[in-house]
Formats: sequence, C-alpha cells, structure tokens
Amino acid sequence: ELPNHLIHFGIDINTQKKTDKTVTEMNLDFNLNFTLSKTIEDGKVLTPLYGPGYTGLENLGNSCYMNSVLQILLSLEPFKKWYLDGALEHLNTCYKNPIECYMCQMSKIMYGLHSGMYSVKKERELPATEEGKKGEIEEYQDGIKPSSFKLYFGRDHPDFSSNKQQDALEYMSYLLDIMKTEDRGRKIDPLKLFTFEIENRMECTKCHCVKYRKQKQVSLSLSCNNIKEKKEETSECTMEESISKFLGEEIVDGLECSECKAKTNWIKTQKVLNFPKYLIIIF
Repeated sequence: ELPNHLIHFGIDINTQKKTDKTVTEMNLDFNLNFTLSKTIEDGKVLTPLYGPGYTGLENLGNSCYMNSVLQILLSLEPFKKWYLDGALEHLNTCYKNPIECYMCQMSKIMYGLHSGMYSVKKERELPATEEGKKGEIEEYQDGIKPSSFKLYFGRDHPDFSSNKQQDALEYMSYLLDIMKTEDRGRKIDPLKLFTFEIENRMECTKCHCVKYRKQKQVSLSLSCNNIKEKKEETSECTMEESISKFLGEEIVDGLECSECKAKTNWIKTQKVLNFPKYLIIIF
C-alpha cells in the first residue's frame, strides 16, 4: 500500500522517473549487454562451440579458480576413463544422498560436461542500449551450475567453502588429494599423472665438493627474466628464456660447507630427472 500512503504527501510514485543509477545497477547493465559469444582475442572474434566437451560452467561468485581447474582436469583422458565411463549408470542406480556421495558428484559433473546435453545453441535478445532500437541477438548455452560439487569438496576446508577468490593451483592439489583418498579402493592415484622429480646440485666454490638432492613435485615453477631489462616496453618473456633461467646457474651465499668447514658461496643448478604424463607449468 506504499503508493497509496505516499499520495497523502503529494507524491505519486507511479509518475516518478529514476534518473541516477547505483554502481550495482550500472554493473548489471554492463553484464546484460556484454556479449560473451563475441569475445575478441588478438583482434579476432571467437566462434562459440556447442556439443559434447564444450559445456560451460556457471560462475557461482568468485569460483573461476574452481571452474578453470575442472575444465582442464576433467577433460584429460584418464579422468574420463575413471569417472565418465559408467557415470550415467551410477547416477541411475545409486540410492545415497548425492550431496554425501563422492561418486555421485564426480559422475554428475563428468556427465554434465561431456554429454552435450547442456551445451545446445540458444539465442536471446539483449536489452536495447538505445531507446527505440532492438537489442542485439546473443548466442548462449545453459551450461551447468556446479553448486553441489563446490559444496561437497569444499565443506571441510575454511577457504574453499567460502565465496572468496582462491588460488587455482592450491585448489587443484587439494582436489587431487581428495580423489586419491576417495579412490584408494579402486587403486586410482591421479597425482601420479603429474608427479616428476627435480634434482638439485650444489657445488661449493671453495673446495668444489658437490651435494645432490632429489625432490618430487607436481608442478614446474618458472619465472620470467626481469622485464625492465628488456630494451622495448612491448618485449615479452618467452618460454625458452624462462626454461633457460630455471636450468641455469644460481649463486647461493652464506651456506656452511661440511668439507671445508666454512661459510662459502655455492653454485646451484637443477634439472628435471623424469617427466610426468601431464606437466603443469606455473608462471
């Protein structure tokens, strides 16, 4: 009854026109008019793809770290073999509460991503940007909303259960650890797909004694050379430069040498001893 009450004060809200917009309203207008199907990269308009294997994941609010990990991880052949084959059969025969069943969650998201059921071309008209003109027609797909997946895998973690942005590598490592634990009965260890060994070599510059240390890792961390040392502002750091820097020599000072009994400088070098089936590189 608010309009009737305000009439008493001479205010007819039915004839009022809003002239200013809040930041939230402006962001909403921008999102409604932002055509994802025409995202431009390197001057080219990208063409949307539809069908099996081309299903999008809806952002649940700062969940892009999870979505990007799932899109890459669950597209790998071993994961399809482990979780896609028999996914529909499990979903049709399991009588557990899906939010408490590990295989239900894995089967549901794998079938959703790879069946093509939620990646069908649709069209909608965007809100008009100018009065009297029709809005632009945008292509879209329904995609899937991984709410229960996020809830199941993040319920025991203080960070991944929140709606805050998180680190993608940390989430992937956390996810792989859960998969290894849950699938130990099937003797599935997804970490083996990414594990490799690094050998560190340390040489004392005074007595030239050498020490070796091996370390298992699931990702290769590379860094760019100082971009400020480049001659041009548009210069880029290449993969070859980053790998050369990783394999190159590094001086480590102030370490105790057990042979010459002194604190000396050391020459550190490292190399990859073996390679995993899938190599994760971090910049």
